[in-house]
Amino acid sequence: MTQAAATLTGAVESVTWYEAMEFCQLYSQQTGRTIRLPTEGEWEYACRAGSNTIYSFGDDPRLAPRYANFADRSNPRIPDANMELDDGAPNTAQVYAAYLANGWGFVQMHGNVWEWCETTYEPYPNSPDSVVTIDRVPATQPAVPFSAVARGGSFYDTLSSLRCANRCAIPAETREVTVGFRVVCEDEGDDRR
Repeated sequence: MTQAAATLTGAVESVTWYEAMEFCQLYSQQTGRTIRLPTEGEWEYACRAGSNTIYSFGDDPRLAPRYANFADRSNPRIPDANMELDDGAPNTAQVYAAYLANGWGFVQMHGNVWEWCETTYEPYPNSPDSVVTIDRVPATQPAVPFSAVARGGSFYDTLSSLRCANRCAIPAETREVTVGFRVVCEDEGDDRR
């Protein structure tokens, strides 16, 4: 496995889905606990933190700089950057930068880096999502060998990508600074299936 670009306070970035899965397997072996990527449903549940709004912090996009790192005037070279807002980070931000947590204490569920989910990508049947296209991959066509679901958006994406319900199909072998992961550590006795 290649070295992930991370420090104790930095976001994990530039890792493929395969490397994220391998990290979880190795860390599980070291700790004796089940460490894994979240499922797509778990990721959205944690992001929403009990809310029914566009973002975990509500529907007002003007609040986004307090919670998220996204394409804004801090990096005006990004196409379609929102020049009215500034989150203070031109690229990947430190994990515990000055961003507020959602209602359940999770930080940076919106923006910073797309986060791999355990889930492989399949379009939702009969859903508007099944015809949406994303910059990287047409969302209706899985990439070869396959695409995995990533959630949350990144510092390079606009506010619409940061919605709680937004999903992205990214080829599993993708390695770029806008893609990373967070893990789930299961308590003993968890039965998620």
